[in-house]
Amino acid sequence: MTSTPSPDPYRPADGTATPTPPTGPYPSRDGAGQDAPPAAPGTSPYGPGQPPAPVPGEQPSYAAPQPQGTDGVSIAALVTGILGMALVAVGLGIAGLVRTKRSGRSGKGFAIAGIVLGAIATVAWSLVIVFFFVLATNEDVQDSFQEGFQESFNDSYQQSMGLDMVVGDCFDPPADLTSGDPMSPADCAGPHGAEVIAVDQVEATEYPGDDAMVSQIETLCLDAFSEYIGVEYADSALEAVYFHPTQASWALGDRLLLCSAATMDGSPLEAGSVAGSGL
Repeated sequence: MTSTPSPDPYRPADGTATPTPPTGPYPSRDGAGQDAPPAAPGTSPYGPGQPPAPVPGEQPSYAAPQPQGTDGVSIAALVTGILGMALVAVGLGIAGLVRTKRSGRSGKGFAIAGIVLGAIATVAWSLVIVFFFVLATNEDVQDSFQEGFQESFNDSYQQSMGLDMVVGDCFDPPADLTSGDPMSPADCAGPHGAEVIAVDQVEATEYPGDDAMVSQIETLCLDAFSEYIGVEYADSALEAVYFHPTQASWALGDRLLLCSAATMDGSPLEAGSVAGSGL
């Protein structure tokens, strides 16, 4: 018995062309429709430009999420380094390097900068500690430091009181010498209240007392008077006006001994210097 193949339902009887088969749903034996067959592996069932269908038997691959932002510990290392927090910055910097390496976040440069600044701060703080340790244990260093500080303080006090003068300078003293008002510089070429004839500094480390101060300044003035004016003090028409530290001014840094020549009645000196005048 010979069987005849079923004719192609989509080919015309004259055999001229084959129409495009329908895309679905496809008829089934029970009459219900079914979806279009799945796309071939490597092609997209969603149309051109879309992801291809997965290959049977293979697991789909997914891209790992990229870390975002800068590591906070690395930022903290930089900030503490700028603030000079020494070992704190170093510790945070090391932790920041580890974290950025593991997470892939940015901030490695901040961590390194924090380590460098922390190391510099550590060295600086170490030097400060050593300096104060030596200062506290070495008497020579203490004396030198105290002398330098005292000299600076003394200069500041003299400037504030108008006493930063040298021999030959002229000035106008305040009307009340006990008022604590500063001296006023004056031009020796014109009338002036007094002229400096001697300047010295007290070398004692503690205030020697009022009597000792007066004795020291009087000796200085009498020795300088005859040499500067050109006549013995007892024979001069001028008198010595002197300034020395008091206990109160000593506490403010005053160490100045200053002698000056002025008229006995307080009237201004005539224009010109009294040096070698024999007055």
